[in-house]
Amino acid sequence: LNQGDEQQNWFTDDYARAVAQAAGLDLQKFDADRKSAAADQMIAEVNSEATAQGFTGTPTIGVGKTGAQATWFNGVPTAADIQQAVAAA
Repeated sequence: LNQGDEQQNWFTDDYARAVAQAAGLDLQKFDADRKSAAADQMIAEVNSEATAQGFTGTPTIGVGKTGAQATWFNGVPTAADIQQAVAAA
């Protein structure tokens, strides 16, 4: 309910800090960690792995066995689409 439109840049620094504060985090540590090289590296690794697995955006759902060809849904599939992919896997 708090998420903005995916086509707009709604996740600003102010929004991130407000969420962190609402969660009770230490804002100085949050700011430092968020701007750290380690955070940048972690984000790059996750993005690289997601791309290697065939994820092209959000939401993306993959149904299949590890190492096998998966059925990928970019966007929001219907329940019937997912059921069919699970049955095929």
